[in-house]
Amino acid sequence: MVWTKIEKLLSHISAGLFALASVIGFIQVFFRYVLNASLFWSEEMIRYMFIWMFFLAAVEAVREQLHVRMDFFLANLKGLYRRLADILINGICALCLAGLTYYGFIVALSNKGRLTPALQLPFIYFYLAIPVGSALMLISYLVEIFTSVRSRRT
Repeated sequence: MVWTKIEKLLSHISAGLFALASVIGFIQVFFRYVLNASLFWSEEMIRYMFIWMFFLAAVEAVREQLHVRMDFFLANLKGLYRRLADILINGICALCLAGLTYYGFIVALSNKGRLTPALQLPFIYFYLAIPVGSALMLISYLVEIFTSVRSRRT
């Protein structure tokens, strides 16, 4: 399925951001303690990379159902009741993410004129991680709901 490939791509991008942030962190430590100089932009760049990495990796967590759930309650449900509970929980999560997406875009757009202190890049690039990541998680939850509804198993 196309969405599964997109989710895997997001997972690889998130892993790449983590690797790049680690390299930048290592270079910063080298510069500070060996060369006695500091990279003024490294801390800020790593912080923003982690924000994007978090929201992109959260999409994978939704797909793998790794977010906090009421497993003690769901473990006792079987068949149709389990499917209905999954649909209800995923629906509530989807509604919350729809709100986070909407308000995240409002916050991102309200920061489009501001620049980051060290990098001098528009804040909107980093604030967009919230609505973009939330929208991707929302799509993932909607795919789960659609799959559960279409499932004939009880």
